[in-house]
Amino acid sequence: KKIIIIGQAGKADEDQDKIWKGLSRRVPLTFACPKCGGRQEFNLTKSRPENFQPILIEGVEAPKPNSFYGLQIHGRFSEIKDIKAAAKDAFYECFHCGFVIQDTKENRRAMMATYDQEYQTNGVTPPNFEVGFWNPDPASVTIPFKQTMAAYAAAKKSDKELGNRQPLIDFYQNRWATAWDEN
Repeated sequence: KKIIIIGQAGKADEDQDKIWKGLSRRVPLTFACPKCGGRQEFNLTKSRPENFQPILIEGVEAPKPNSFYGLQIHGRFSEIKDIKAAAKDAFYECFHCGFVIQDTKENRRAMMATYDQEYQTNGVTPPNFEVGFWNPDPASVTIPFKQTMAAYAAAKKSDKELGNRQPLIDFYQNRWATAWDEN
């Protein structure tokens, strides 16, 4: 028997989130960097760990521990005056080698060719084994990085500058497919 539940995320500990947390296995979508081949999940701007060791690639400046990777824009959100202009050059920086993956057809095709949501059961699937798959906005080739980052920047600015958190909640639930948790 197969049951497929498709939907956007809700708030932490609501029905959809409880189902997600109760699955036997939660499988994020991963892809390989077009430059170094390092596998990774989609992330919004995130800091590398203190003990980070890069994959060294000729012609690519090696990232340092605590430097940022993931889906990004140039500059700080707090300094953005024109959101669309800031988001037009959105890019994804590889966690492993620091390669700046521009949002081009070639790069998106290369990433999509390596998409994987594999899970292992060691040849035996236990009874009532349930699997969930997670796919945020940038996983879709029809959603440009700039569109995701414009929505994220607008939501961040609304939260920080206007004290309106709802657009940020909506972003995480709808575009990032993640349950909202105030913590």
